Amino acid sequence: MRLSSIQIYNQALGGIRNATSEISNTQEQIATNKRINTPSDDPAASALILNLETELERSRQFQRNIDRIESYLQRGETQISSIENVVDKVRELVIQANGVAMTSTTREIIAAEIEQRLQELLGLINSRDENGSYIFSGYNTTQPTFFEDDGKYIFQGDMGERTELISNSTTLNTNIVGKYLFDEINIANVLPDLTPSSENTSMAQITELTVKDINLFNQEMSPAGVDGYIIEFNPLGDVVPPSPNFKYINVSNGSVSGNIIFDQSFGINSDSFTAVTSETPSPGDRFFLKPKSKENILNIISSIGKTIGEYQEINDQGESQNEIFNNFISSSLEDLSSIQSNLRIGQSDIGARLSKLDNARSNQQSLDLISQGLLSNTRDLDYTEAVSRLSFQTFVLEAAQQSFVKVANLSLFNFLRSTS
Repeated sequence: MRLSSIQIYNQALGGIRNATSEISNTQEQIATNKRINTPSDDPAASALILNLETELERSRQFQRNIDRIESYLQRGETQISSIENVVDKVRELVIQANGVAMTSTTREIIAAEIEQRLQELLGLINSRDENGSYIFSGYNTTQPTFFEDDGKYIFQGDMGERTELISNSTTLNTNIVGKYLFDEINIANVLPDLTPSSENTSMAQITELTVKDINLFNQEMSPAGVDGYIIEFNPLGDVVPPSPNFKYINVSNGSVSGNIIFDQSFGINSDSFTAVTSETPSPGDRFFLKPKSKENILNIISSIGKTIGEYQEINDQGESQNEIFNNFISSSLEDLSSIQSNLRIGQSDIGARLSKLDNARSNQQSLDLISQGLLSNTRDLDYTEAVSRLSFQTFVLEAAQQSFVKVANLSLFNFLRSTS
């Protein structure tokens, strides 16, 4: 077998190039402190590294979600605690209003303070987060949770619950739905809910609804139960002389009672309540009277304050109202207890979610440690081994260079030159 000079040169140069390339790779590894800098260095390990880095980035997103949700829930928890403190103060005022030394003047002062507390509650419930979104409005974060309309407070949030991932397999409700906390509160005394039918021919609306005797109202509503009554206006000629009049229809059994004269100045008037209308209803108009067993926190406290401020120990007939007022105070305290129970349930729910966030954060950090350890073992460089390898590769390069010099001098021309 014969070797040409060009083959000898190419083989020698190839060895030098390979040794130089190996040194360059090792130097890059030492500079970056990474064993793998390109996928070609180790395709299988590169795929594992990509998976681990993706998993760690996903974990960092979970951690950001956890931190954001935790901040939101803690803000809501603080607001609920403040609301509970205000309700505690209202409870103290209600108890104080029933003191033996109370007068009409002092009760009016208490009612005024309850009104101030009511406005404080409205502000707390309509609080916003750092982005300007209303905390307790569900999905409807651009609208206040409650607004006031003609002395009544109306919930205008919704029941939407937002969820976010806090791990690969776990989601968590991130918001606090105010409807559950503030709008659906069981009340001790059943209150009237009077609504005009959408089929009425007149435009008569209920402008004012006053309960004169809540105990008597409960008795009047008892025969109809939760179905309530229909108040239907009769033809004018049903009474003498002809005039507006109405009757009660028991929805549960269909029984009808009375042709009751209607006077616009008094409205729909019974022994237990009065409902003033915006105009005289037309014959055939209907109003649905139902017992309302739930009310929102603001209307409950507003009603309590108004009743305390308007209370007179002796009524127009000279009768003592002490027993009625005592019953009112008792039922008001029950209503406030229902409010506080709702708030405690809300705080308990937030506490459970915060605990779940802590567990998710701890689990995610543990998984991160495992992933980071595996990533380090796969990607990071053994510095001592790399320096030793670089020293050997440098030795190999120097040997290849010296060998090339020796081999290059073994040509026929050099031999003839040396013998001439």
